[in-house]
Amino acid sequence: MPKFFRLFSFIGLFAILSAFVPASEAPYPHSLLVTQSGFRDDLDQLKCRFFYMTTVAGDMKNIEKAELRLEVVDNGEASLVKKVLVPLKYDQAVKTEGVVSFYTTSNIVYIGLGDFDLYRKFRCAIRFVDANGEYSKSATFSKTQ
Repeated sequence: MPKFFRLFSFIGLFAILSAFVPASEAPYPHSLLVTQSGFRDDLDQLKCRFFYMTTVAGDMKNIEKAELRLEVVDNGEASLVKKVLVPLKYDQAVKTEGVVSFYTTSNIVYIGLGDFDLYRKFRCAIRFVDANGEYSKSATFSKTQ
């Protein structure tokens, strides 16, 4: 009987203490899909918007912001067009320069960026920032053909 008591006490103590161990890494984007939507502006020039949709591996409660990158690929070389840090709270996100749409669920983040020249070859990336300012791994989407 005392052995069982010690075993269950140890398991209970381990469960309680493990709840207080901080996460070592911010939740990361599991996969990224980017769609491009083209249109003509008021000056009849071709423009486009990029819509980032990603699933989240982990608990989104720990994520404060998402960093979005848009690069244009020309002759194998990538040049940065836009890098924006978007808060994951709706009222703050829609006020961020360049954000045209925003939506989140428990494990999906959807952010639209615009308005850009129409790019045929591009690379997009997203990564998250937690409350401690730590960056997660990134997910990348490329259209280079």
